[in-house]
Amino acid sequence: MTIPVILLLLMTGVVSLTVLTNKISVIDGAGMAARAVARGENVPDLGLGTEVVAVVHDGDVVRVTVRRKVNSPIFAGFFVEQTAAAMVEPRAAAGP
Repeated sequence: MTIPVILLLLMTGVVSLTVLTNKISVIDGAGMAARAVARGENVPDLGLGTEVVAVVHDGDVVRVTVRRKVNSPIFAGFFVEQTAAAMVEPRAAAGP
């Protein structure tokens, strides 16, 4: 009886770490994409399986939503998603 409980706890820990790793990656990617769009650049490559869902310009604020599929056999078909915001940076004046 003890071995199945230990295996269940071990699997729960591994799956939790997988989801947490994906969430941290999406948080980092959303911030990086928001800063790039705020500077007027293209959205950078965020890695395999990560996609930009929405880019919203709201006055001086840019909001970018990023989504990634959780790569776990237990959570197949689930996604983690994060939205990040950044202030639009003023363009530098062209010199003479």
